Amino acid sequence: MIYFSDTCPPCQTLLSYLPNLAEHFKDEEVVIAKVNAAHNPKLSKKFMVRSVPLTVVIGKDKMVHRAEVGLLGIDGYIKMIDKALGKGGFFRKLFA
Repeated sequence: MIYFSDTCPPCQTLLSYLPNLAEHFKDEEVVIAKVNAAHNPKLSKKFMVRSVPLTVVIGKDKMVHRAEVGLLGIDGYIKMIDKALGKGGFFRKLFA
């Protein structure tokens, strides 16, 4: 889940990554959702959004696995999602 603001330049950059991320993970069980923090105050309060962009990784267990404030490069988001999916990592590459 990506919290953003219409007036935030880093947020707009992150939103431009979404088509590429969706394409990259099209064969995975991944949902990428964007939430305008100002338009969704109840949800923003539930996730304690204090700064945007905020990326929250929620697992199938409905628990927050990671929260990252600020803009990462697209590779950073791919690594974040891969880790949540149990992919990647040094030992995983060795023994997969």
